[in-house]
Amino acid sequence: NVLEIKKGRHLLAEAVLACGGGCDGNTSTFIPNNTTMLCTSQRIHVITGPNLSGKSLYAKQVAIIVFLAHIGSFVPAESAFIGLTDRIFTRVVTKESGNVPQSSFMIDLSQVSSMLRLATSRSLLIIDEFGKGSLAADGIGLLCGSLSYLANGSIQPPPRVLLTTHFTEVLHTKYLARNA
Repeated sequence: NVLEIKKGRHLLAEAVLACGGGCDGNTSTFIPNNTTMLCTSQRIHVITGPNLSGKSLYAKQVAIIVFLAHIGSFVPAESAFIGLTDRIFTRVVTKESGNVPQSSFMIDLSQVSSMLRLATSRSLLIIDEFGKGSLAADGIGLLCGSLSYLANGSIQPPPRVLLTTHFTEVLHTKYLARNA
């Protein structure tokens, strides 16, 4: 149940960057990324950084590579060793719509709730900026509680998680229970 990607790329982002200077194909500034999640360790990755630093793009890139590998497609990476993945869950930024009878915060809670209930050790969870649309203290509490549950819950080893956040507080152990 390993996930190891060497020099992974996000093909859409790479194409957009290449076309940014006139579509000559020689101006790409996309930097390939490595990802390693072992069988029993390094399963939860917390990614922080400033706006527009590529946190969300990286997380989505990993999900796309895992998906493409499972359908037998080309994988945009130098090499990839991807263990069986039963589900890919995402909690990504939602746009509010008048057609949806829930707030974006409620949609986010529903998505994370589904992850916490349905994920297995073979699942991949992409959690992008969860709790951002609420008060800071509430967002940090929800995020740290979810992260602690994933790390210490009944699913062992925990699911593979890529979590992007502006809440650097999640890196302080006083906010997390036990081994998170």
